[in-house]
Amino acid sequence: MNGIKSTSEIRALLATGRSHIERDGFEIELQLNERRDRLFFMTSVFDGGDYIPLSVRQCLKEGALTSFDRTGRITLKIDESGYRVLLSYEVQFTSDGVSSLDSLLNEFLLVASDWSSLLNDRGNRDLVYIFAPRN
Repeated sequence: MNGIKSTSEIRALLATGRSHIERDGFEIELQLNERRDRLFFMTSVFDGGDYIPLSVRQCLKEGALTSFDRTGRITLKIDESGYRVLLSYEVQFTSDGVSSLDSLLNEFLLVASDWSSLLNDRGNRDLVYIFAPRN
């Protein structure tokens, strides 16, 4: 896994309270709250194109989240207009927390990857295959 390699990413986060990172196939937005004591990681873990399958919605309702989130810091939300499922992860942040930013990012990427795999697997169960007759 690739962590935060550019100091410009960290500088952007500290200067503006926001940064955008692309790692392991995920576009991750980092955002500090106004008091700069909470850090939010956000990414899309499911892209339905123009439809969110019922099995994906059901998976989110079933409480599968508890098997991935023992910390209570993870939130999943359906973006109805974008046909996506968004994952956000909230952690406490201090100025000396910059050194642990890379390990937090790696932890987030593991959770995002697990959710993406699970939701894509569930979404594929709703596919209807149509076979054309051979002439």
